[in-house]
Amino acid sequence: MRKGVAVLLAAGLLTACVSPVGEEQRQEVITALASEVYQPAYGQLATSAEAMAGALQAYCAGTGDVAAPRAAWNQTRDDWLVTRAFRFGPVGDARLAPDIDFAIDPTKVEAAAAGGEDAAALGTDARGLGAVELLLFSEEPPEPGSPECDYLVSASGVITATAATAADGWGEYTGELIAMDSQDAVELAVNGISATLDELVMMYLPDDAQATPAQRVDRDVDALYGSIDRAYFGGGSGGVGTLVAAASSGAGEDTSAAIQALGVAVPAVQPAEVTGRAEAMEAAIEARRLVQTVVTSVLSTALLLGDSDGDS
Repeated sequence: MRKGVAVLLAAGLLTACVSPVGEEQRQEVITALASEVYQPAYGQLATSAEAMAGALQAYCAGTGDVAAPRAAWNQTRDDWLVTRAFRFGPVGDARLAPDIDFAIDPTKVEAAAAGGEDAAALGTDARGLGAVELLLFSEEPPEPGSPECDYLVSASGVITATAATAADGWGEYTGELIAMDSQDAVELAVNGISATLDELVMMYLPDDAQATPAQRVDRDVDALYGSIDRAYFGGGSGGVGTLVAAASSGAGEDTSAAIQALGVAVPAVQPAEVTGRAEAMEAAIEARRLVQTVVTSVLSTALLLGDSDGDS
């Protein structure tokens, strides 16, 4: 039997006995996710971004060494990736994501830094977390008082302001999400998890994934898994997984087990080599398959085309 046919048959067996999830339970789960997972995560991002900006200001003023801003950058990067599974709402609507993290052009970043330019006046490919990483984690980081340091402070200021805007936006959007049609809200949640699994499989776990100056693929993968874990298993009243289990116990058990297996595999991923990636890749592919076939089926959600976080 061909593998594709086997997969479809397996999905069909899991979804054969489905109990429709009621409005009340969907609403309960979305309320918990919005208030206990989504909004607090953006609040944490705003806090860590502000701490990073403060650490860079202190370093560039000649106070302390480069270790403090590097640690603060790492924390901000962690907290940004944790939001990956819920980059909808104000982050997508206002296209805030590129101002925090976007694929950079190293030549543009280096030129802007050499001139001490105002990052707010630059394109998104010359600022953001990637631009700060390029300079801050170089073998010879910018000297305090240099134009490059001025640029770092400026770039971190844009990130901080954007993270604060995202957190404030979620303060308002949380109520809107809870009030919207609960099926539409569930669809957003499922698509966020699916997109995060896609990102793990296509960008972070391949053997030829490009290393970055901070050498932190292990932390990136861990943070992205944390985003999936929070969105799927949720807060006190559960998450997407609660709804899947209510609709189909078999689908709930299999999908939860697959996501938990990914969590077990993630710690083996190493920053500077491909060690541990094969197991994590296999687990991520299986979790993605179940989310994109079984979960969407039992919850009657569609996979939306494109990316809702505003970075493409």
